[in-house]
Amino acid sequence: MASFEKRGKKWRAVISITDNRGIRKKLSKTFDTKREATTWSTEQETSLTMATMFLVVKFYTVTIIKNG
Repeated sequence: MASFEKRGKKWRAVISITDNRGIRKKLSKTFDTKREATTWSTEQETSLTMATMFLVVKFYTVTIIKNG
């Protein structure tokens, strides 16, 4: 979930991520408008979610070998 802060005339978007070691980190970027900040945070969260889902699917993929 993202948070947004008004910094003077600019907006800063901050998202929390958890790396592959379970360590939480914050990622932030500053924009001219809140709409730009919202768009960026949504894109980042979506790409991180998709990457996580890919890794989970890859981890749980099982190859079945039929004997005979």
